[in-house]
Amino acid sequence: MERFFNLFYKPTIASQAEKYPTLHNTIPDYISLIQQLNIWKEQDEEKTLKEAATAAHGVLSNYLKKALKTRHSAVALLCDPRYKLRVLEFLFDHDGGTNNSTYKLAKAHFQHVYSCYQRRQTQLAEWDRQQAENEGPDEHEPVLEDDWREDPFYGFDDFVAAEQPLPILPLRAGGATEVDRWFAEPLLNRKTGPEEQQAYMQSKVYDFPIIAQMARDFQAIPATSAPSERVFSQAGNLVSKKRTRIVSENIRYVLCLRSWGLLPPGENDDNTEEEDDSPLVDDEGRVIQRQEEPAMGSELIN
Repeated sequence: MERFFNLFYKPTIASQAEKYPTLHNTIPDYISLIQQLNIWKEQDEEKTLKEAATAAHGVLSNYLKKALKTRHSAVALLCDPRYKLRVLEFLFDHDGGTNNSTYKLAKAHFQHVYSCYQRRQTQLAEWDRQQAENEGPDEHEPVLEDDWREDPFYGFDDFVAAEQPLPILPLRAGGATEVDRWFAEPLLNRKTGPEEQQAYMQSKVYDFPIIAQMARDFQAIPATSAPSERVFSQAGNLVSKKRTRIVSENIRYVLCLRSWGLLPPGENDDNTEEEDDSPLVDDEGRVIQRQEEPAMGSELIN
């Protein structure tokens, strides 16, 4: 029984909101959990655990398939240099392999996002070219009357500028085969740490410039909305009806510092107790007038 529940311990700890889990790290944990449940549901020693493993395996498998059908989950996983398409081939090895519908859809999502990034890259290069084209010639130094006598190359620069066309800025590296080269690239070791993964992606920026941009965007997607919802709750406690004139910039500073652990969270941001303005009612439903409490020190004055 203990060994069975320990299967869920590590993935649960890794998915805690405080650790800021991301999709490309959470999905492999799901796959690992599903593979272990697949072993447990085949055993016949403990029928109760077999039924529990079968039910859990079905729920997690359906959830994983639905997740992989979403664009952000598929792209985040395929941008991971430790897995790429090979992890889907391993997952669906007995369910069609590369012909599996989820496999094909995930690959299509990746290709679609790549095409969007490539189109944006082309537009940026075109914008750079237009900016260079619209820039006027540099202002020349004032021409003196005797320059043509003293400078043997007088007028040469203007002649070259008039005859030579403006250079077309080349597109950044990358083309139609970048996706194929990315999937053909050898995988990193599955146990490679985050720092080594980051160093690897930085070393591949010039080989896979568009995919490197995709990885920066999609691998930062959190696996849960709990951290953002927690920030909203903290903001609601910080901005109360008695503290409504805090500058938005200061609110952002406080929330960020608390999220980063540099500022301890306040137990109660509004230290003043709110007055209860509701009327007092007796047993017969009659309103009782409140008696004002004497001010502190009034006993001494009297």
